[in-house]
Amino acid sequence: MEEIAVLDIILRMGLAGLAGAALGLERNIKKKPLDFRSNIIVAVTGALAVMIMLQLAADLPLNEPGLGIDPTRAVQSVLMGIAFLGSATILKRENRVIGTATGATVWACGGIGVAFGCGYYLMGILATLYIFLTLTVSDLWMPEISLKNDLPDDVDSETKSL
Repeated sequence: MEEIAVLDIILRMGLAGLAGAALGLERNIKKKPLDFRSNIIVAVTGALAVMIMLQLAADLPLNEPGLGIDPTRAVQSVLMGIAFLGSATILKRENRVIGTATGATVWACGGIGVAFGCGYYLMGILATLYIFLTLTVSDLWMPEISLKNDLPDDVDSETKSL
């Protein structure tokens, strides 16, 4: 396995960051928990984790007995950790639950970062587009869902931009 070229690292992280920014900006505009910065960080970190795993696979002598790397375990671990972070955006307020779409968006940003980190550009771009369209177009036919899940007015602006 070859080393990842510097320009490819820049492209993978850059695309992951742009995807995270697009999804996070949509959440931010709608005053949902977590702002675009958090989504950028999650997406870039997903890409970083996978590229580290790919670089390790290139650097280590994998033909030695007892030494092996399973790339699926790295992807699984990244997405499980990010799912934990996403679950922290889900809040119960009186008899309402808010933040579920934001939690899912955070998890999606991690998956998109993983896709770009692996060099699967088309998958990452299409996933970003599908998720962005889901978040924006769903307001056209179900605006009450988006409004129902907004942060309550008594939550200060510092909490809104976790």
